[in-house]
Amino acid sequence: MKKRFTQGALAIGLAFVVFFLLHGTARAQCNNNTVLSLTGPNTSFWTAPSSGGPFSVRITVSGASGGAYLESNPDNTGGSGATMSGTFIVQNGETLFAVAGGGGFHSQLEGGGGGGGSGVVNCGNPSVCPSGTLLILAAGGNGGQLGGPTGGQGLGGSADTNGDGDGGLIGDNDSGGGGGALNGDGESASSGGDGGGQVLFNGISPGGEG
Repeated sequence: MKKRFTQGALAIGLAFVVFFLLHGTARAQCNNNTVLSLTGPNTSFWTAPSSGGPFSVRITVSGASGGAYLESNPDNTGGSGATMSGTFIVQNGETLFAVAGGGGFHSQLEGGGGGGGSGVVNCGNPSVCPSGTLLILAAGGNGGQLGGPTGGQGLGGSADTNGDGDGGLIGDNDSGGGGGALNGDGESASSGGDGGGQVLFNGISPGGEG
């Protein structure tokens, strides 16, 4: 039996506009400036106005949580995804591509799956996302361990514009890896859950299966 755990989340808002990150999917506007909240597994685009820039954009991303191992008492829950925040300059007409990773799957037979990573890519103007610039990313959490303690937290990627960072690692026992950064997927345990997906420039970061 496999079930989704907590999904990744992401929020984008223009600076000087109050924005908040909800557990669910929400959208709000203030003074005609859009505030976007996205819950994974999902993707979304936001294009800056064609004039009036450059714009200061505040971005917060959270990797998805790992899935739980359900046969322990209590359940061995997965680790939380990392959270990263940063402020970036976006020019007139540039498009941002947002990825919110999928949560790891729960499992009754092996360690839980790792959570998918979340991130934001600046696709430029004109928009070409596969060759865009990764602005920020956050790795997903490890899956809960088979017969072991609670799964550890996934390793977070850097908030630097180079997008450097590694995927989450497997736990001490049979758990799935956290979601990846630009460098790859989370590691998979030899007899446990699969690692979560890396942040892609043009697609969703899936959570790993248990």
